Order: sequence, then structure tokens, then C-alpha cells
Amino acid sequence: MSLSKIVTFFLFFTISINLSAQASQKTPQLVTLPKGITELHIQAESDRVQIVKTKGSRISIETNIKISAGTMPLLKYLIDNGRYALAAKSDVHQNTLILSPQKNKKVLLIKGEECSEEVMYKIHIPASVKYVKTLSTSNDNSIAYF
Repeated sequence: MSLSKIVTFFLFFTISINLSAQASQKTPQLVTLPKGITELHIQAESDRVQIVKTKGSRISIETNIKISAGTMPLLKYLIDNGRYALAAKSDVHQNTLILSPQKNKKVLLIKGEECSEEVMYKIHIPASVKYVKTLSTSNDNSIAYF
């Protein structure tokens, strides 16, 4: 074996050990819209939410998750345990449905280092919803869509 092949192999081996694994996956969620609800509040930052109007009476949520370290089985475990699901709470007196991610998510550590998570929501909303509000990315105010 020549010296150049040995050096190339050593560099490849060293680089492959130091690379962190990334994982990403899309996951669906359905929420039935209670009768009479005309307003939706989404407690997620507006730059992480895409709103699409649709027919029907269900809210369809497509969540796209990327983690900076870890494997697909780890990401599947996190998804299956509801880490990225939006909880639905209705207020029939104000005709409002609130979708919110889990509060107090613990920091995700992998091999002693913090793993960053990127979560994006694509939410299909029935035409009967007249007003949608999300959190602003720049301050604590909200952004109205309709």
C-alpha cells in the first residue's frame, strides 16, 4: 500500500469519526375542530409556522423536525413520545382553539453535548376558521393571518 493511500484512509477515518449524525423526519397530526370555533391561536413562533386554508372540519398538522445530533431511532422515539406534538385546548366561550407545543421541554443532550432541534409546522386549517394568530418572532406580540 502506498503512502498516499494510507494518508487518505487515515484522513477519511478521522473525519468520519468526528462527524455528528443528523436526523430529520416529517410527522402528521390531526385535530378535530370543535363546533363553533372560528379563531385559532398557535403558540409557536410565526417563522416556524406555515398556514394553509383547506376544506373540511379537521386541522391537519405536518411537523418537520431536524435534530443536529442523533439517529433516526432516537428521533422516532422522541416523536412517538409526543415531544413535537401540538396540544389542542378549546375555549367555547370565546370560540377559540389554542394549539401549543409542550412547555418545559428538557434540553436534549447527546453524548454530553446539547442537541439543537429545528421544528417547523405546516398547518392546514378549515375555511370556517376566520382568524389565526401566532407568536411574533421579534417580540411577545402576535401576528394575525386572517
